[in-house]
Amino acid sequence: MERDYFKLIDGLFENYDKIVEYAINSRDHDPNPERIFLDTYTRFREEIKNKKGTG
Repeated sequence: MERDYFKLIDGLFENYDKIVEYAINSRDHDPNPERIFLDTYTRFREEIKNKKGTG
């Protein structure tokens, strides 16, 4: 379980630029920064799980 958290954190760092770019571009559509972050975090988490093939 602990290893999965490290994989997720690594994936977030690897995709940091994409997350920031998405959040900046999304501000026009959704002024709620918390929701932007949560949506982005969820999307990348799913992407990472799909790439790694883990659940």
